[in-house]
Amino acid sequence: MKKYHTWLKNEGLAYSILTKNAYNTRTPHIKSIGFRMASLQYSERHQLDNLAENFLINSYLKRNQAEIETSISSYLTDDGIKMVSLTGKEDLSAYHVIDLGEGAFLDIALGDAIVRRRSTRDFTHDPIPLDCFATLLRTTAGISASAEVNSAQEGDKVEFNLRTVPSGGGLYPIDLYVGVLNVKTLPSGIYHYQAIEDKLIEIGNNQKFNQLLKSFSGDVDMIKSSNASAAFLYVAKPWRSMRKYGNRGLRFVFQEIGSMSQNLHLAVAGLGLGSVDCASFFEDDAHNALNLDGMYQCLLHSILVGSIA
Repeated sequence: MKKYHTWLKNEGLAYSILTKNAYNTRTPHIKSIGFRMASLQYSERHQLDNLAENFLINSYLKRNQAEIETSISSYLTDDGIKMVSLTGKEDLSAYHVIDLGEGAFLDIALGDAIVRRRSTRDFTHDPIPLDCFATLLRTTAGISASAEVNSAQEGDKVEFNLRTVPSGGGLYPIDLYVGVLNVKTLPSGIYHYQAIEDKLIEIGNNQKFNQLLKSFSGDVDMIKSSNASAAFLYVAKPWRSMRKYGNRGLRFVFQEIGSMSQNLHLAVAGLGLGSVDCASFFEDDAHNALNLDGMYQCLLHSILVGSIA
């Protein structure tokens, strides 16, 4: 026994593991107002209002839901079709807009891009070329084609802009914002990518971008966010999808972010750059930097992009 205790003293990690797996002098109760880890909250979720699981249940598709069926059918009328066709179109005359110019050519097979894709957490802070940046924007959220639809009114045609990712009902509830830190010829700041015009709208200067950068969590320095060249920001307008599909529409919002994110990662791999998903941001701080209300427009995800260290 004496020899065993000596081994525990000499092996700090082993001793720590055994201690962690032993008893605790204080056992937290789920209804306490003190410190409750996520594992405890999940194991005792039947005693709590679990919002995530409630969302899953409330977004189930059920038979004979007259309200949802009527909501969807209203989008199939002439007025509904015209309304959807106008999604993303806005008057840019009041904004400072930036032309992106020619983009870099993605000369890589899809299979190679999939195999090459890796998460990069350390960047060099080197600038990335504007043509590469433009290609990343267009691949993530750009217009890839257009289509005409005949309305019920004789001779009336409605044009739809088709994008690089699928979207539930063609509603495109995700706006792509970018925080630019180091892109050649592009001033540091926050921009909104206007897909239909294929232009950048400046919405915040370098000071606003620094405010945004501080919203990223720095408690654990796993990602060198300050060394990245740009932060791709997925800003959702959930109401755009939910007013047609109800609670289930929020699922389509998340699905669209996934499609846009994968497009970006594959394009990054094709251009020889690095990227990493980053959900470690404090929403209140980020929304203040982006001038979002946090409900009708909210930041749901971000991806950092830069040169691989």
